[in-house]
Amino acid sequence: MSEQTTWSGVDRSQETGVLSSLPFEARQFISACRIASAYCIIALTINIVGGATPALMALVISLFILLEWMRYKAQRYGISTLLQWGFAIATSVSLAIAWLLNGGLNGSVPMVYLLALFLAMSISESQRAPIFALYVFSAIFCLAVEGIWPEWILQYSNGRVQFLDSAIGMLTAMFALGYGTHQFKSSYDRQRMRVQMKNEEVSRAYLKAQASNDRLQEVMRRNHEHLHIIAHDLRNPVGAVIGLVEVCREEYELEEGIAKDLATMEQAATQALELVQHLSEVAYLEERKVVLQRGNAPLAPIVERVLRKLEPMARKKHQVLKWELDDSLSAQVDSNRLASILDNLVENAIKYSPLDSRIEVCLERETTRAVVRVRDQGPGIPEDQKTKLFTMFGKVGNRPTGKESSTGLGLYIAKMLSELHGGHLEQENLKPGTEFRLLLPTTQSGEV
Repeated sequence: MSEQTTWSGVDRSQETGVLSSLPFEARQFISACRIASAYCIIALTINIVGGATPALMALVISLFILLEWMRYKAQRYGISTLLQWGFAIATSVSLAIAWLLNGGLNGSVPMVYLLALFLAMSISESQRAPIFALYVFSAIFCLAVEGIWPEWILQYSNGRVQFLDSAIGMLTAMFALGYGTHQFKSSYDRQRMRVQMKNEEVSRAYLKAQASNDRLQEVMRRNHEHLHIIAHDLRNPVGAVIGLVEVCREEYELEEGIAKDLATMEQAATQALELVQHLSEVAYLEERKVVLQRGNAPLAPIVERVLRKLEPMARKKHQVLKWELDDSLSAQVDSNRLASILDNLVENAIKYSPLDSRIEVCLERETTRAVVRVRDQGPGIPEDQKTKLFTMFGKVGNRPTGKESSTGLGLYIAKMLSELHGGHLEQENLKPGTEFRLLLPTTQSGEV
């Protein structure tokens, strides 16, 4: 396989040196150089046949060499602003001199000016207008010179040469127009074919992605089914273990060592049951099988109920729960699901806050929303780990300060439930500590 190198939009194979593709403007520029070079050869031939004019021959030969050099540069490296202006200045100056040396209005140069104006349309759009104006100015200058100083115009040696030169100029202009139109149509057709091919590729890629998505959805559906089965089958035996621990405590006199082992067993079973319940809830949430039992409810009692339930857990770590609740706020919520969200937020604050610290909970109005703020005095969330928040099993580097367990699912469940309520969760690091905010749309007083 040959190595490919790109110069200004021009792709060339280093191995073969063959031009593989060019942008439309580059092809038009090269065509313009070729047409102008061909006219130079014809004009040189007519000049020799009709009687050599050394100045005109030198001008035509110089212009031909310059045009071929510019064509080579454009073909190899692509067109640039400098190259375009070089072409425009060289041809406009040459035409102005040729006007004086080749019959003025009686010669072919005025017709070639029309060709030059057409070729100016091949220039890139950003340079098209000023270069077009340059050719127009050059033609007006020539007309002014011929009108004021007609003696400066060098006339033809005879009528036959004049007719031949004019005819060849007209044919060249017509050929240039036809050739340019053909190039434009060919370029348009090629571009249209490329677009069609790209559309077909996009369609095939879309169908492939759709098929992959369908397979992924099927795999996710099966995974959720397996998750439901696992959660259902594990809940009963794990619950039985906890029940048996309670029976052993009530029915038997236990030695201290056995009592500690049973406590450890109960703690492990409770953690397993919590994980099973969370997994089951996640499966239902992701399958959109959770239907909220909404009702217009005051928010303060729900928040207070959660805080009083978790207060004993905070006291075990010598933490103080403080709250300030706006009793006027209400919203269309599922009270049990909202309590689950708040339970996760407050329990997280207790788990990750240091001993003998304070946790503040605030319920307040913010424009048309109710905001529940849960602030703690913990270490905060490391900036490079914030993306893990609210994700499944998204555990950050912080560890619970009382060696509590964490499933990594609580905030994920809280986020999904808050979105089902039309709200969302936010987190912000404080100095010190962190704040989690639950934002919910409120109902107006009297709204049912």
